[in-house]
Order: sequence, then C-alpha cells, then structure tokens
Amino acid sequence: MRATIKSYLTDQRFGATLERARHWLYLALGLFLTGLFVKLSHNVLYDAEDRSWIQHWDNVVLLFIAEHRSGPVTASLIDITALGSVTIVSLIGFVFLTVFYLLRDKCGILQLVLASFGAGFWTWAFKSFVERPRPTIVTQLVEVTGHSFPSGHSLAAAALYFTFATMAGKHFGSWPRALALQGLAALVIVSVAFSRVYLGVHYPSDVISGALFGAAWAYLVAGLVATMQKHYLKQRRSQ
Repeated sequence: MRATIKSYLTDQRFGATLERARHWLYLALGLFLTGLFVKLSHNVLYDAEDRSWIQHWDNVVLLFIAEHRSGPVTASLIDITALGSVTIVSLIGFVFLTVFYLLRDKCGILQLVLASFGAGFWTWAFKSFVERPRPTIVTQLVEVTGHSFPSGHSLAAAALYFTFATMAGKHFGSWPRALALQGLAALVIVSVAFSRVYLGVHYPSDVISGALFGAAWAYLVAGLVATMQKHYLKQRRSQ
C-alpha cells in the first residue's frame, strides 16, 4: 500500500495534474483557512458564550505552561520566538528576494513582496480593530508592546515561511519534496506560536488565529500569482 501511494505521488502524470491545478489548490486552501480565522475571530469578539469558553481555556493553557517553565527551555524559546520577529523575517525575505532576482523569477518576487507587506498590514489592521489586551494572568518573560489579537509573530511566520516554502517548491521537480518543505515551514511556525504562549505574551487563541490568517494569506497570494503567471504564459503562447 505504501509503495503504491509513493508510486502514485511520484508519477509524472500525477505531478503534471497537480501543477496544472496548483493555483486552484492554493486558492481553495487559502479560502478554507480564512474561513477558520473568521470563525475563531467571531467567537472571540462577538459570541459571548464562546468568548467566555475560549477565554477560560486560554487561561487554563497559559497557567499550565507557566507552571512547567524552566531556564534552559526559556532560553531556547526566546531564540525561537525571534524567528517570527520583523528583523529575522525581513532578513530571510531579503535573501529570498535576492535569490529570485538573480533567477529572474518576477512572479516569485511579486509573491514575496505581496506576502511580506500584506502580513505587516493585516497585523496592524487586526490589532488596531480588536484591541485585545495582552495576558496578565502569568508573568511575561519578554517585553512587548501593542495589542494581543492576533499574534503578529505567528501571522508573520505563517505568511512568510509558507511563502518561502511555496516559492522554493516551484523549483523542485518532485511534489513530495515540495510537501516536505511545507512540513518544515509548519514546524517552524508551530514552534514560534508555542514560544509566544510560553513566554506569556499571547493567549493560545491569539497564536492560532495569527497562524491561520498568515497561512491563508500566504496561500491566497500564491494562488493569485500562479493564476496570473498561467494567464501570462497562455497569452504569450497565443501570440
């Protein structure tokens, strides 16, 4: 059974079918994740019963994690949380931007620019609108400013690392390898999200919402750019 699945995934016809449907897959996934984000945001903001339930479990998780903090883990997670900071994400983004400029991949550059500026804009817009205070039920282990919902680190990490994965995946001839890149990006994002809760600067619902919308934005941009590229290539062939 495993051999059959592996053979199917590596089949050239399957790969070609996925490549043709790539923009639809990205757009569908982006819309699905956006729907989950909207649902969670509505529950946190407007549904009194669900908001009380979510707040309860936010506090329970925060207190549980705070009770199990340790020095070595704290030091490691302070380093890990930097992977979602503006500085680190911008530096990695600049490296990718340079690489794709040298490769003359204009669509890759457009995708990265849209994902980067969009992540910054949406973080500012959501935080300004919601204005949820940061947790005070546990000690914050790092200094932070601004509002809590959604987590900017989680949103930026999801938006940019999934974008890096989809951009790099285009240059691999194998869908399993491209999926492995997506899995690696997901691991980094989950680590960043957990670090924000561990450090006491975000509720679990903050990081979940941030990761959901960041991923949604990454895939929506990827789908949009892939669609534009497909239409551009089709027009060139018809000329």
